[in-house]
This record gives sequence, C-alpha cells and structure tokens, in this order.
Amino acid sequence: SDAIWDTNMCRRVHGLHCEHEKIRDADDIATVWNQFYEFIKSNIGRQQVGVLVAWNGVTCDMRWIYKLCQAPNSIFQLPTNIKYFMDPMSVIREYKGCKLNKKHSKIESYELGVVWSFIKKCNLNGAHDSLVDVKAQTDIVIHP
Repeated sequence: SDAIWDTNMCRRVHGLHCEHEKIRDADDIATVWNQFYEFIKSNIGRQQVGVLVAWNGVTCDMRWIYKLCQAPNSIFQLPTNIKYFMDPMSVIREYKGCKLNKKHSKIESYELGVVWSFIKKCNLNGAHDSLVDVKAQTDIVIHP
C-alpha cells in the first residue's frame, strides 16, 4: 500500500495494478530484501564477487535499488560482495563488436524478448515475468 506506482506503465508492461493479487498478497519490502540478501549470501562465496544483471536496469531496477539503499536512514544495503552492475541491453547496443549489435545482426530491436527470440529462434513466452526474464537474460549473456 505504500508503493509508488506508475499505474499506466505497470499495467502496460506487467499487467499489474495495486489491487492485483500478486501485489496485494506480496511480502513487505523488508521480508523480500532479507530473502534477497540471504540468497546472495548462500550463493556467492565470501571471496567471490557478484554482478547484478538487469536488462535496461539503469532506467528502472537499479534506480529503485539505489533509492532503497541510499535513502536517508535506510535499513537496506546491497550485499557487500555485489561489486558490479551489468546491463546486457546496453552492452549489446553500445559495443559495436558484440555479435548481437545491429551492426552485425538483423535484430529488430534491443527489447529482451526480441533479442532472446533472435538467438533461440522461437518466441519468449511470459516476458516481463521476473523468472522468465532472468532465464532469458542468462541465455543471452552466455550466448557465444
């Protein structure tokens, strides 16, 4: 109930609104953040360095994570072993040597579903669902 909403964008991109059951029944941010923190802690060793990957993340995901972690008196912080951020869309678009850059491919756009479909030769069903997007980004990042 205390979330900040861009109602039109949420409905258009994710099909969500503030009364949607996935939102209404969701855990609070402190619970979710603790789960995220514990996941990172259990999957990245003490001597390892993590990379946070988010498609077009600079414009959305990372902006909100930064606000959560840098807000005055915030109780949240990124796990200390996450040292880097990578936006695969920016890498593909900005690095002309990338095989998926439009200079080398017949890719129509840099949308996640379009890039994934280009490398997998089939449609990405369920785009904008977190787990689907994570799997698609992984396929793209590890694509030879």
